Amino acid sequence: MHVENMFVEHHFDVTDILKKENKLYVCIYSTVMEARKHMRNNFGARYDALAEAVSIRKAPHMFGWDILPRLISAGLWREVKLEIIPPDYWESVYWVTKSVNVENAPAEVYVDWKFNTGRLNVDDLTLNISLTRENKVAYQKSVKVYTTVSREHISGLKDVDFWWPRGFGEPALYEAKLQLVDSKGVILCENVQNIGIRRSELLVTDISTEENPGEFVFLINGERIFVKGTNWVALDALHSRDNQHLDTAMNMLVDLNCNMIRLWGGNVYESEDFYNLCDKNGIMVWQDFTMGCTTYPQSHEFSEKIRQEALKVILRLRNHPSLVLWAGNNENDVSLEWGYDQSYIDPNTDIISRSILPGAVREWDPKTPYLPSSPFISLGVFNIKKKINSNLSPEMHLWGPRGYYKAPFYTENLAKFVSEIGYHGCPNLESLEKMMDKDFVYPWIINEKNDLIWN
Repeated sequence: MHVENMFVEHHFDVTDILKKENKLYVCIYSTVMEARKHMRNNFGARYDALAEAVSIRKAPHMFGWDILPRLISAGLWREVKLEIIPPDYWESVYWVTKSVNVENAPAEVYVDWKFNTGRLNVDDLTLNISLTRENKVAYQKSVKVYTTVSREHISGLKDVDFWWPRGFGEPALYEAKLQLVDSKGVILCENVQNIGIRRSELLVTDISTEENPGEFVFLINGERIFVKGTNWVALDALHSRDNQHLDTAMNMLVDLNCNMIRLWGGNVYESEDFYNLCDKNGIMVWQDFTMGCTTYPQSHEFSEKIRQEALKVILRLRNHPSLVLWAGNNENDVSLEWGYDQSYIDPNTDIISRSILPGAVREWDPKTPYLPSSPFISLGVFNIKKKINSNLSPEMHLWGPRGYYKAPFYTENLAKFVSEIGYHGCPNLESLEKMMDKDFVYPWIINEKNDLIWN
């Protein structure tokens, strides 16, 4: 048994090798030594560490970043468990909001489902479907089962409580339950999820110019959302400790009334606890696939790795109402401008972000918008001068001279949406208190060890 990807779960059938007493041995290979087996592609990279990292499916930041140390961890970082799989179980359940009407509060929903069974005949089975909110049944129906995979269309839902981002309404959640029942009324398997009834759209144009300003705006349930957001980077250089920081960070976001988090592509895919908290608190999630700041192999072998990774990630996260966007990567398009300038290479020829990932999203989560890269250099932008010009993209990352925040670099930019902006470091508390009234500086305290911590 061998794995080469830290981002996704791995399953192994050990039925035939289990004994009365068992030991699990893990052999850890050196990431750096494994990376040396791969030839560097000829696109180049601004940072040598990224050229080393591109063929290895570990968090890109581990190889060295401006916000994190070079610290390439090894070993298990999430739980390991032995599961006994019953003869009847749900393999996949996918809830989709087809349409909403905010004014009159009806909605159409469908659920795709697939179960596995050892039964030859399934004609005597029944599927119980229910939607419940705050102990009130919004929908309930029993249908005959004729196949192990099908779809149930739920139309005419009345008086729906929609899921909204913070500041636009309540992030209403429904308990969605599927029960597979035999002819004697025995529940063979059950699937229970918290879902939100909402529609997510991204209105985006290819180009933004002074003469023809572009557009980059999120619509939830047909309403334009003013985003008050932040990027979400690694909470800890060692990801096995991430959840220790989760509640503190999430409480801060809620207190600041943040309504969107962009999960940056140099990080990892977060835990279920993270996405559940975003669902509960009305915080939209922009999810980068975990690639960033360089170009990646174009081989069939690597493409298949990414396709399998995307499949697992999409199936795990697609039912979260907070998930409003999949993005192919962080800054891969514009990285061709950096270092040894290769801005003459069309990023739209990248098979990972233009074929593999959109294909996976289209197949497994077609309700959620997809953005090829952040920032995205469209074919329209590239074709103007047959060269990358990120200043024409409606969505941009503003990392400039780190000067005055009202300097022309910021005020004259044509972007309609800025998904990254920042300086190289945060001022200390004394500087913040000189700049702003002390009553409006975020509540930090000094503990007994003289450490500055968030209260």
